[in-house]
Amino acid sequence: MQIELTNFFIYFDEKNPKHLAAADDFERLLLEKAPELLEDDSNWVRIYRARNKTSNEILLDVPWYPQTDNYRLPDSTCNSSACAMYLEFLKPGSLPSGPKGDDAYLKKVLALGDSTDHSIQTRVLESYGIKSTFKYNLGFDDLDAELLAGRPVVLGILHRGPETAPTGSGHMIVCIGKTESGDYYAHDPYGSIYDGYTKAVTNGKGVIYKKSTLERRWTVKNPKDGWGRIFEPVKKVEEAPSQGGALPTKKQLAYIWNCQESLIKDEEVSELHKCLLEFDITTKPRIRHFLAQCSHESNGGRWMKELASGWDYEGRKDLGNTQNGDGPRYKGAGFIQLTGRYNYQKFSDYIKDPKVMGGVNYVAENYAFTASGFWWMSNKMNQLCDSGATCRQVSARVNGRDPANGLADREKYYKRCCEII
Repeated sequence: MQIELTNFFIYFDEKNPKHLAAADDFERLLLEKAPELLEDDSNWVRIYRARNKTSNEILLDVPWYPQTDNYRLPDSTCNSSACAMYLEFLKPGSLPSGPKGDDAYLKKVLALGDSTDHSIQTRVLESYGIKSTFKYNLGFDDLDAELLAGRPVVLGILHRGPETAPTGSGHMIVCIGKTESGDYYAHDPYGSIYDGYTKAVTNGKGVIYKKSTLERRWTVKNPKDGWGRIFEPVKKVEEAPSQGGALPTKKQLAYIWNCQESLIKDEEVSELHKCLLEFDITTKPRIRHFLAQCSHESNGGRWMKELASGWDYEGRKDLGNTQNGDGPRYKGAGFIQLTGRYNYQKFSDYIKDPKVMGGVNYVAENYAFTASGFWWMSNKMNQLCDSGATCRQVSARVNGRDPANGLADREKYYKRCCEII
């Protein structure tokens, strides 16, 4: 007689060793026979995780990042993964797509110091235009108020030991909602407390942590000693185009380039945003100078690669052009043009995309802004902008030869950038 699997779900008891052994055996068989069914994005998992939201329930659509796949320090970077979840919730597209999107955020954190340092997390979030405060005196009333306002909360909990005597140096999770019964939805980047972090890390995605669990592990000594990061309300970029750190909109870019919005593709604006965040071009002076130089070099976004054939670069060993055809293959690509095999290789290594070495057309079509941002970073242009440099001074470094070459046009674009940003 064929069994009904739903009965096993209904009567499963995690405290029953026989049930646990049976589940482990079933998981082993699935791995042998149909491993794709244990993938996080398999259809039955997606359906099982979908919840029927009640009228009194709060469940925010926050992306989840595991810390266990982080490119560095996977056992101690919960803070960065948790903050990255909130960043991508508030500003979708700020990080690369996929489960390793938080690596881009983590790189910024580790460039400044330790992932466990809350002040560094505050600074990195500010670089994305997000203001927040880490507090040590939160309670469930604060947590509920934030959730009702539509804002997740990054919580610091004791995640080791039994609930009667919790231990651990601290672990960061994201509270993303509240159930009708008064428990809490969470994204735990390390897995689930309830299996002792011994099972799949995906068990931490949308896990329900009982309020009684959080009372012992979050508000440990009294009802108002919870650790957590509170985020200030932030308008969308489109609603606050003139604020410092806000990313330029398509409308603003069209004004700078003096063209119709319909001529600018959404993916171009998306790439611009990712570029600005990746290379920390996030203050008004940095954005203005960067866009002004990109605009001049590309004739208002019209040229994504050098117009000349590139044969003049053939055999240029100073550019790394050592193979036949390197000149035209690696001629200038992007708005601030990447030129030569050597520079293409450095860019390819940085973004970890070997297709870059296919040459100018691939870079122009996929990384027009990003390649320019890479040049900007490599030449320490942010520091120059921060020093209060004029458009002429910035132009001199970009042009590299004659400071007056195209200066009037560069200044025209810079003026338009100042008017709109």
